[in-house]
Amino acid sequence: MIAGILSFIFLLIVGLSDYGLALALLIAAFDIIPLIGATIGAIIVCIVAFVDSTAVGIAAVIFYVAYQLFKNYVLQPRVFRGRSTFPARSP
Repeated sequence: MIAGILSFIFLLIVGLSDYGLALALLIAAFDIIPLIGATIGAIIVCIVAFVDSTAVGIAAVIFYVAYQLFKNYVLQPRVFRGRSTFPARSP
């Protein structure tokens, strides 16, 4: 959900407002798929951005790489910090 909202805001800022809502919904839908979903959605959006303009395409690649890094190294460790417990091993 956060990926879709941030993508919509980003796409409005860079000038892809014609496709902004559809692409943001696509990102939100693909983000549900673990591990590879957000990457597939980002690739699709970057292709559309490069078709529009090279500068917008480069900005999209930078945005989605930064988003993935933030999500994987800041958000996920904080979310899963207290949730990953393993039961004690029985002899």
